[in-house]
Amino acid sequence: MYERISAESEQLGTAERRDRTLTGLTGRVIEVGASNRLNFRHYPDTVAEVVAVEPDDHLRRRLCVSPQCR
Repeated sequence: MYERISAESEQLGTAERRDRTLTGLTGRVIEVGASNRLNFRHYPDTVAEVVAVEPDDHLRRRLCVSPQCR
């Protein structure tokens, strides 16, 4: 359910807020509570690496994009 609601929210203006919030970040970023990765596409090119942490088991499984975190 969270995934559906947050996807709708992105279309209603949250995407622009994410862009504004993440503007100016550089280098390595640690994202705590990464949930369903929606911030990832909004990081500027100046971000070299994102280290993401998610405490919720369900969301963490969906967050994983690397074989090492399975």
